[in-house]
Amino acid sequence: MTINIKALSQDDLLAATRVCKIAFSAQLGISNPDLFNAGASLGARLALEPNGNYGAFDEEQLVGSIFSANWGSVGYFGPLTVLPEYWGQGIAQKLLEPVMGNFAAGGTTCQGLFTFSNSPKHIALYQKFGFYPRFLTAIMSKSVTSAIASNNDVVTYSSLGPQRQIECLEGLSAICDDLYVGLDLSKEVLTLESLRCGETVLLLEGESPVGFAVCHFGPGSEAENGGCYLKFAAVKRGDDAARHFRELIQRVDHLIGTVNVSKIVAGINLARQGAYESLLALHFRPFTYGVLMQRPNVAAYDRPDCFVIDDWR
Repeated sequence: MTINIKALSQDDLLAATRVCKIAFSAQLGISNPDLFNAGASLGARLALEPNGNYGAFDEEQLVGSIFSANWGSVGYFGPLTVLPEYWGQGIAQKLLEPVMGNFAAGGTTCQGLFTFSNSPKHIALYQKFGFYPRFLTAIMSKSVTSAIASNNDVVTYSSLGPQRQIECLEGLSAICDDLYVGLDLSKEVLTLESLRCGETVLLLEGESPVGFAVCHFGPGSEAENGGCYLKFAAVKRGDDAARHFRELIQRVDHLIGTVNVSKIVAGINLARQGAYESLLALHFRPFTYGVLMQRPNVAAYDRPDCFVIDDWR
């Protein structure tokens, strides 16, 4: 058997989605693959990093795929999936190789992934590439309770004029750079805006952003049917960070309550104690856990003074 690794194209999206559903369903014991992450699309990940996603092909059949993202100085990958009948044949390692090369060429200083915390096999695979298991990440959710709340106090990136958008992106980059030098979520914000599959919620003080949340929902988004996938959120570090974080998440709740979405899903690393406790106070509850693995073994922005939500699944 000869497996060829090639860059994924838009034509491969349906096959890659199917591989992902089958692989995760086999791992998690879900009998119907269509029920896994129902309604969520990988299209936004393909659009985010057109040259950073790869497929493993057995002749013309796609049998595995990997998606990756470069957030400035931070790179992460996932999902990495292979059809169950091809497990144990080294395909995952072959898929990882070009992504690791891209991270090196892109100047990332921290690379990471989210994987099953109870799977020695997965952890051992990634350790071969120098990734080290660190804190648990809690995947949390809450029901949307503000369906009748006014969202007049919610400012979104899409509501700004062109010049204000440019200024806003500069402000968001400054927030991220202070959390971890070189961290930049501009591509996530711009991809969400171009695909119209969600909103970036802003928290402003005067004209300056002090926080933002990248929220996927609706057709073509990375969210499941009826859900909002809070892919990333962060607030400016400082004495007001906890208050700003709560205000930002409440604004997300207000916005989501107006768009026919019933729940919000957010992933948070447990090293960020203040942020985790804030989500608990806002009625988020964990429904599963995974482990964050990073290379090198550094804290990056997984620190108590960082009020950040991210989900690398």
